[in-house]
Amino acid sequence: MPIDFTKKFNVGLTLKTSLRTADKFFERYGSYINEVYFSAPLGNRFHTRRGIQQQLSKKRIIDKFWKLLGLVKSHGIRLEMVLNTNMLSEQDIESARDVLVKHNVDIDSVCCMEEYYDAVKRVFPGKDYICSFNNVFRSVADIQKVQNEYDSYVLGGALIRANDAFRCVREQKHAKVVLLLNNGCSFNCRGCRSAQHCKPVFMANLKKHSVDYLYALQSVLPPEIYDGSIDVDSVDYFKISNRSSKLSYLKKCMDSYMTNSTLKYLRRGFMNYSLWARMGHFWSRYIKIRRKKMLAYKAEILGHELELK
Repeated sequence: MPIDFTKKFNVGLTLKTSLRTADKFFERYGSYINEVYFSAPLGNRFHTRRGIQQQLSKKRIIDKFWKLLGLVKSHGIRLEMVLNTNMLSEQDIESARDVLVKHNVDIDSVCCMEEYYDAVKRVFPGKDYICSFNNVFRSVADIQKVQNEYDSYVLGGALIRANDAFRCVREQKHAKVVLLLNNGCSFNCRGCRSAQHCKPVFMANLKKHSVDYLYALQSVLPPEIYDGSIDVDSVDYFKISNRSSKLSYLKKCMDSYMTNSTLKYLRRGFMNYSLWARMGHFWSRYIKIRRKKMLAYKAEILGHELELK
């Protein structure tokens, strides 16, 4: 089934690039990108990834950050600010607004935790409001409990193949579905607000299941969006996790999904398993994945074998 990828992807702002390289990338891929998401450079409490915290502790990187946002806008791509960490205050949210105003950055949407919704609506009136993946929905019932009115919901983790959850968002919440394709999160994780749950949950799962099974369960390989495993007609946007990587990673990830290409990347190296499930605790274990065994588990999970191209 062909997919129209025009303005289909929401991707993260990567700082591991030059302005020239980024400009060329957006010139080539901008027509496929709906939004670029980012967190404000206002200290560690706004970020869960240590690498990004370290990057944004340097003035020259912060200077590049603002120039990159301007570059994104110049290519006609929307900007999404993310407020998805623990313990942000209303003053923090106001500070995020103020620093955007200071640098003449006009965002289009705000992705936030449930507890920040009222403050976000007050501080950022008239924007699109996105229900963050970090709110951790594991069932349709979890989604139905949400009282706040969002324009879209980011779904992933245990809901990466939950077509009934996609329909719930669209038909009951009258909102758009943003499917986080490649994060590779543990289905039973409590969320990424501070990243403290990630390793212990994954290691506990690894005591019960092989890495082949966990990768099969938690990844979305390209053919899964083409063969009906995932109801892409009920998905408005594909979100890519990539902020801590170079643009070369994002290019490969997008290309693999847009061209339904899996085998050529696996033939180039086992680290390309990261394209479809990049959760950090998989990285040292990609070398241990037995492809045939993993695909057999995929077939059990999906109810049919995948045809890799």
